[in-house]
Amino acid sequence: MSTIGSFASKVFKVSSNYLYTFDEFGISGELKIDEQEVDGSKPSTYIKGSGLDKVSLNILLIKQNYINVRKEIEDWFKIRDAKIPNHLIIGNKNMSTYKFLLTNVDVSDTKIGPDGEFIKAKVQLQFSEYVRAGKKEDNSTSSSSNTSKSNSSKSNAGTSKTSKKTKKKSSSKKNSSTSKKKNSSNSKLDALEKELYG
Repeated sequence: MSTIGSFASKVFKVSSNYLYTFDEFGISGELKIDEQEVDGSKPSTYIKGSGLDKVSLNILLIKQNYINVRKEIEDWFKIRDAKIPNHLIIGNKNMSTYKFLLTNVDVSDTKIGPDGEFIKAKVQLQFSEYVRAGKKEDNSTSSSSNTSKSNSSKSNAGTSKTSKKTKKKSSSKKNSSTSKKKNSSNSKLDALEKELYG
């Protein structure tokens, strides 16, 4: 029996009376870049770094004495739901320096017998390279800062409205006192003219 590869508790093996293997194996990777605009020329390229590698493969499950198709499908879903990264080994070699996460399980081409037992199924698996655990971004800090900014602008607006009202009141007081002074000086001038000219 020759071992083709493995992931978590699952081992891909082939022999004259045992067949548990895969096909349509694919791997993809990318280099993350930023294109920066330059006037009158082609953009500059800023290299951010390597992206995560992705691996996909298909398993054709056929009912045999040693293979329960339904249980195999359930096992792959359990591995996905466990959210634990494992080494993906193909041909006795790790696919990467890093481990992989099983991110997607897609079951198709199923054939079910008269008693409800799974006769065969095609299981497509997708893996993503796992370098380290990330952190959840905290949006509360930015939202609280936005709230304090809006509150500050509201209070500033209120203060400016109050100051405008105060200015209006003080200017109206000044105007009324100025007009009173003008009226009193005019009446004094009229009385003096009467005394002089009769």
